[in-house]
Amino acid sequence: MQEQPIDTGPVRHYLMRAVRNPWALALLTGGIVVIWRGLLMLGPSRGLGVTMVFHFIALAAAPFLFLRQAGRRQMGLISRPSVAWIGTAISCGVAAGILIGFVGLWWYGESQHNWFVTVRDTMLRDARLRALGSAQLFAALAVPAAIFSPIGEELFFRGVFATIVTMAAGPVAATLCTAAVFGLMHIFHHGLVMSSAGLELQPFSAMAWVLLTAGLSLMFTWLRVHSGSIWSAVCCHAVFNVTMVAFIVIILGK
Repeated sequence: MQEQPIDTGPVRHYLMRAVRNPWALALLTGGIVVIWRGLLMLGPSRGLGVTMVFHFIALAAAPFLFLRQAGRRQMGLISRPSVAWIGTAISCGVAAGILIGFVGLWWYGESQHNWFVTVRDTMLRDARLRALGSAQLFAALAVPAAIFSPIGEELFFRGVFATIVTMAAGPVAATLCTAAVFGLMHIFHHGLVMSSAGLELQPFSAMAWVLLTAGLSLMFTWLRVHSGSIWSAVCCHAVFNVTMVAFIVIILGK
C-alpha cells in the first residue's frame, strides 16, 4: 500500500520526514546556529573574516533550504513593506541604538562591562582599522554591519525559526522563543569572552545584554508581523547596527 503524503505545512517535506516533531526541529536548527556562532566568536578569529560572512550567508539561505514557498510567504519574505513601515523601522532602529548605547555608558562607563565597548574592541582587532580616520572607520564598519547580520539573522530567526515554532505552539510562543534564543546567542558578543585565562563570564552585564537583545528581537518581530514583511525587520536591524557603529565611533572612540 502506497504511503500517504503528510502535510508538513510551511516546512519542506524532507525536513519533517526526517525530524517529524516541530519542537525537535526548532531545537535542532536553533541549537546549531547558536553553537556555530559561539564557536566563531570564541575561536581565534573572534567572529571576524570570511568564516563569519559565510555564517551569515548560510542563515540568509535558510528560508530557501528549509521552507516551502508557502512558508516564505508566511514569514513575509515576498512582501514589500510600505514607505510608512520603512520609516517606522528606521525610527525604531535609531532610537534603540541610542538608548542601548547610553544605558551601557550610564551603567558601566567605558569599562569592559559595557556591551558596545566589547563590540568596539572586537571590531577593531585589525590594526588597519584603528589607523583610519573617523569617517573612513565609520564607513568600513557600518557597511558590513548593515548588510550581513541583519539579512542573515532576520531571515533565520524571524523567518525560519519563528515559522517552525509557530507550527509547534503558535505565534506567541514563537515570538518569546525567538527572543530568548536570539538574546542568548548574543552572549557570545558580550558577556562570555575568551581570555588568556580561559572562558570568563561577566554575569550582570551579560544578563543585561541578553535581555536587551531579546527586547530587540521582540521589536523586530513586531515590525515583521504588523508590516507583513520581514524586510521591515531587516531594515530596523540594519539601522540599529549602523547607529551602534556611529555611537562607537563618535561617543566611545578608538
